[in-house]
Amino acid sequence: MEGADWAAWIAVKMMAQATLRTRSVDFDKQRKFMLEEGSFDGDKGLAVSVRPWDHQLRQSVLLAAPYSVVARAPVEGFLHKTNELDTLGDDEPETPCRLNK
Repeated sequence: MEGADWAAWIAVKMMAQATLRTRSVDFDKQRKFMLEEGSFDGDKGLAVSVRPWDHQLRQSVLLAAPYSVVARAPVEGFLHKTNELDTLGDDEPETPCRLNK
């Protein structure tokens, strides 16, 4: 699976899960769930979620050898006040994204 394939797959999966969890087909309810409450199974049990301030998908980054996963970012010891996956990019106060402003 290439990057575009995975992006399409996770988008459909997140919409389906949001529909099931909200028990609604209302887009506003699903959007609110995805941006504020939702955590989704991304791949092999690794949870993904959406940053509410720039709508980027939070996901783990795997450091892999040919036949094994050596480490998974975020690396232990790099803590964040709201979500450990936010250690991998610009945080809300530092982001140049002006999506919600």
